[in-house]
Amino acid sequence: MIGAIFLTGCGWLYESGASANNGTDTSDLDLFMIPFEATNQHEETITEQDMDGEYSVVNMAFTRCPSVCMMLTPNMAQVQSELENEGIDASLYTFSVDPELIHQNG
Repeated sequence: MIGAIFLTGCGWLYESGASANNGTDTSDLDLFMIPFEATNQHEETITEQDMDGEYSVVNMAFTRCPSVCMMLTPNMAQVQSELENEGIDASLYTFSVDPELIHQNG
């Protein structure tokens, strides 16, 4: 079983004063990761199997994004710090996507 939290650009939370904490317990859900293959910053291939058995915080960001994407890296650093402070063992991942390459290859 893979536990994953997906983060997206949620700038509206900061402006609205709304909270992302809704208290929903997802531990009983049958969560799973679809098969995937990606290349990391070290040119190594990773798959969903590399994430199996761990809690993961997954962030998706465009490589070219003039708005909320620039906030995602500092937000991930804050999440990492808070996880460490709470003693929660989780791996953090950011998948970068280039929309122009998707359009060309799609």
